[in-house]
Parts: sequence; C-alpha cells; structure tokens
Amino acid sequence: MKKLIYTLVVALCFSSFLQAKTTTEKTTILFNTAKHELTKKASKKLDQFLKQHQTKLDYEVTIEGHTDSRGGIQYNKQLSLNRAEEVKQFLIKKGIDEKRIVFNYKGELDPEKPNVSDKNMEVNRRVEVTITTYKFDNIEELELALNPNKTNSYIINPKEENLIKGRKGVRILIPKNSFAYENGTLVTEDVKFELTESLEFKDFISSGLLTKSANNLLETGGMIKIDAATVSGKPVKIQPGKDMVVAIPNKNRKDNMEVFTSNVGDDWAATNQPITRKITYSGYAAFPIMENKNIKLPEFKYTKKKPETPVRPKMVREPHKPKEESYIRKIPWYKFNKEGKRASQQKQYEKAVERYDKRVDRYEENVEKYKAKMKLYKNTQNEFLVATDCWKEKKVVAHKEFKKSPPYQKAFKQYQAIYAVNLAKHKKRVDKWRDGLAERADERGQEMDRLGLTNKQEMNNYVFAFNKLSWINVDRFYHMEEKEKQVIVMKTDAIKEERVLIMFKNIGSILEMNPNIETNEYVQTGFPKKEEAVIFAYKVENGKPMICYREIDGSNNYHLDYIETTFSEIKGILSQFDGEKRG
Repeated sequence: MKKLIYTLVVALCFSSFLQAKTTTEKTTILFNTAKHELTKKASKKLDQFLKQHQTKLDYEVTIEGHTDSRGGIQYNKQLSLNRAEEVKQFLIKKGIDEKRIVFNYKGELDPEKPNVSDKNMEVNRRVEVTITTYKFDNIEELELALNPNKTNSYIINPKEENLIKGRKGVRILIPKNSFAYENGTLVTEDVKFELTESLEFKDFISSGLLTKSANNLLETGGMIKIDAATVSGKPVKIQPGKDMVVAIPNKNRKDNMEVFTSNVGDDWAATNQPITRKITYSGYAAFPIMENKNIKLPEFKYTKKKPETPVRPKMVREPHKPKEESYIRKIPWYKFNKEGKRASQQKQYEKAVERYDKRVDRYEENVEKYKAKMKLYKNTQNEFLVATDCWKEKKVVAHKEFKKSPPYQKAFKQYQAIYAVNLAKHKKRVDKWRDGLAERADERGQEMDRLGLTNKQEMNNYVFAFNKLSWINVDRFYHMEEKEKQVIVMKTDAIKEERVLIMFKNIGSILEMNPNIETNEYVQTGFPKKEEAVIFAYKVENGKPMICYREIDGSNNYHLDYIETTFSEIKGILSQFDGEKRG
C-alpha cells in the first residue's frame, strides 16, 4: 500500500482566562547513606517549610522518596518507601490530613544528578515534598481546574493532508483542500484547528457535558469538539465530499454505537450514522496467519505463590441520633385518647434513644478496633508492595535460568528448524496477499493506514467519517421499558449556585438534575431503576469546594447536605467512574 507522508502539525496548548488561584511550593529533604530516619537538620527544615506555607485554603501535599544507586534495586525501593513514609508520618504529626497526601517512591530510578560522585549521591538521597494550594471563586473555576488544558490548538496547512493527534489519543485525518470559506471558496492560508477531548467524567464536568437526547438517556463512548478558523480569524467549514476520518480511543468498545452532534454538549441529536467494527477489504482475504504446527517449546511454570493482596478494613459507620420530631408528632384535635397516644410516642422515642446509646458504645469500641486494623493494614500494604516487587524479580531470574536449561535449549534448536520452514512458506503467502491487496484494498483500509492504526488498534477505537465542526459524541440509546423508569427527587433548603448531577457507575452516562425553585427540589425523570448511580453535587464556599455524594438506593429520601472536601478528593471520586467497565 502506498505510503503517505503526513504533515507534522504543531500543537499549541492554551487555557482560559478563567483560572483557579493555584500556587505550588517545594522543598527537598536529604538523608544519610542507607538511613531513612530524619536528621535533626532535616526535621527542622521540614517543620520550617510547613510553618512558612500554612494555609486555610484547599491544599494537597505530594511526597516522593528517592535513593542513590548504591545497593540493589529491591533494597533501594524499600529504602525510598521508608524515607517517604518517615516524612509522611512527620507531616501527619504536624497536623497534615492524611487524605491530602499523595504518596510515591521510586528507589534509584529518578536521580536528581548522575550517581558519579559522593556529592551527587548526597543530593539523590532525598524526599521531595510539594504543597499545592487551590482557591476557587466560583464553580466555573472548580470545573476548569479538573481539565485546565482541555482544548489543544494546531496550525495546519489546508493544502496538504493533515493528521491531528490529541493528547488523550484522539486522531483526526483531514484530507487536503478540505476547508472552505462560508461562500464556498477554497481556503489557502493556514488554519487554526482546535480539538477538545472529553473521554473521562472529569472532562464531562469540566466542559458541562451531559448524555441525553431530548428525554432519552445515552451511553457515551467518548466526546470531542472540533472547531477551525483561519489564522487571520475568518470562519471556515468542511467542504462536502471531504470527510474527516475520526478515531476516538476506548478500551471497551461496544456495539450499536452511532454518531451524535450538539452545539454545546448538553443535548445531542442523532445523525443515524452507525459505527462499524472492522476494516473491510472488497472481496479479498484477511492477512495470512503464519502456521505454527508441530512447534512446541517447554512451558515455564513459576511455582512460588504470588503475595496475597491485603484486605482493607471496612470503615465504621457512625450511628445517627434519632430526631424527636420523627417520633413525637402533632396529634389532630379530633383524635380520642390524646394522652395515651402521646405517651406511646414518647415511649417509642425513648426506646430509639436507648438503642442509639447502645450503638454509640459499640461504635466507639469499633472505632478503636478499626484504627488498630488500619495501622496493621498500612504496615501489611507496604510489606505487600515490597514482597510483590521481589516476587516479580525472582520470577524473571527463574525464567532466564529456565531458558538456559539443557531440555529447553534442545527443544529450542528443534523449534528454530521447524520455524525456518514455516517462515519461508508464510513469506510466499504474504507476498501473494500484498500483490492482491495493492489492487483491491478499499478506501477505508487506506485511511486506517494513514491514521496510523493497525487492525488490532482499530478494535480499541471508534472510527468514523464526519464533515461538521461541532461537538461530536459516540453514543447509543439506553433502552428501557416505562415500568423500569423512576423519578429521583433531591430536596434542599434553597436553590443556590451549585450543580447537581447523576453519575452512573457501570455505563458512561451523566445527567443534570432540574431545579424547581418553588418547591426547593432537584428532579430527574426517566431514571433507570436497575442501574447503579450516585447523586454528585458541588459548589464553592469561601474559596473551598463543597460536595454532596449520595448513593441512589431506591428510597427517594434524598436531601442536599454538603460537606467541605478537597480538590484531590473530588478528582479521586471522579476517577472511580473511569475504570475498566468503561475503558
């Protein structure tokens, strides 16, 4: 197949003027050779660093442990972990919330300077501590911080074919002479092409994207926005018959997906353009597979058991004190035996309080047990990480020794002889296949080649042709019967500057609940009963993020109660929705 030369495009990242007030401060703590304990000098430096950068704002602390090159790889990994852990415990004792700490260790793999002298090695025996603070004036700044460089800009020559490669893996092949002015005249000056990639939940929130078409729920496989204008600022469009070829990556491709479009990304229109799964060649066979008959090498088996992953203890739930008004209610004037009913209500309330007191006693005991278990778990987790690294290294060594063994060497010589015969036959079949392919390969196969995607890679991408500058969404309708739908209501004290979303755990879907100012409620109709989802609301108060996170459990007894949180916790929550189930 004839190779095409791509025009190299220059990616220019830009960000909005709307920025959160973020500051970063860093210090480096040095250690003695083969030691992980903090020296008096190091402790003083770390203490002074914390005092200098005390803040009431939202913050995050990153700890990263390192060593010099003396000692084995496994030993240095453990040493860097111990050093990072030593600093972490120091910070916790000084009042740093453990939830705000990001912890990492790299052993000898990331030296500050080459390990060629004692002076350089001293610099490499270190733990780097970074404090990042955040201050948000509104929820727009909070949303932008989730994906600050969400739009990339590329300067391209419209007279040539261009391949756009996004930072998150999106690829767009633009044919030459694709752009025209509004009057249809061909564009000849350079074009500024903009690409926004929204493939994760934090991207959806950052760009205000939802997954619905009118009143129908959609399941997304990824969204992008494409826009273009000349470098002088003149608007352009894609000419008819000059379709771009778009590839959106997704490790968990699903069937029955199609292309949707939108102007702003909150409501999508179907284009009735399905996305096919495979590259097809007109009437021609697939690439020949080499036959490996009669070839079998001895199988390597590593019998040493892999270390078991420690189980994290379950968090203890604090009991809720019963509310008196829930038991002692107003008795209508027309009811008989009011005193008896009042006494019965009081008795029920007292029993509830008694049960609550017992739960509190058990709760306090269980909290202490939980703390002890967590302490043991953390120690076990560190031991597990080191033991796993050690297990992997021993497995590699054992595999190398296995390949040197006489039985394997003998079998390998036989394998090489048979393989040489099979390879010669395979090359003849491939040459014949390529001769036919050059004549019969269809246009789609050529496009995949120019996109730089192999057949296997295409299986992890949604690939389609498109010729409109807009938001594009790879979706499919979520089908359900009327009896499978329900209405979700979230009550609140007052409608404020906030955003209330429903995020689904097992499908790529996100909805925004509709506010009702008269009733102080947020409402979402057409919610699928069988899907696991959460209500996720957020706002900004006094420069800090506030969230409400509530599992949808079918009770429909939801109230918008906010708690103060950290920006790092919000990122952690959203990352849970971008696991293997969505890809």
